[in-house]
Amino acid sequence: MNEDDELLKRFVQGESVAARILIEKYSPQLYRMACRSLGNTSDAEEIVQETMVRLWRFAPEWKPDKARISTWLWRVASNLCIDRIRERERFSDKATEEVDASESQVASLIHQDRVRAIQIALGQLPARQNQVIVLKYFEGHGNKEVAQIMSASVESIEGLYSRGMKKMREILMDQHSTLGWRE
Repeated sequence: MNEDDELLKRFVQGESVAARILIEKYSPQLYRMACRSLGNTSDAEEIVQETMVRLWRFAPEWKPDKARISTWLWRVASNLCIDRIRERERFSDKATEEVDASESQVASLIHQDRVRAIQIALGQLPARQNQVIVLKYFEGHGNKEVAQIMSASVESIEGLYSRGMKKMREILMDQHSTLGWRE
């Protein structure tokens, strides 16, 4: 039984400190992944909360020999992000943010524009391509772990990643000069 399994077992036995340790360990990583997938901090916070709630509900039935807690958490968060992306596509409600454009914030605004362009490009990808790119490129997971998280073959992950990166390059090519990128 690894450390995470032991912590989950202690949580089931009523030890709230064990839950706090798991939250502190995984929430930042899950939050980053959700932010990159969704481009929205409040949605990312909701995804992390829902992921952890599902773990707590499932904890009494946890079978340590079936999966690692980390892989299970990534899979749940990833699936929740895909659901949220699909929901957005259906209802297509886009909110705009006002930006304070003082001179001292020019560099920050350029960086924000670049990040926003990448988030928009990610948002235009099919949900599974989006998730593969976020998990592999931004979160640094290997093909094998991404395959486990997404319940897919390694070959499928490689194909999704390749097609997704090609599509992102196409989307971002038109924005090179606007974003101050050199060709």
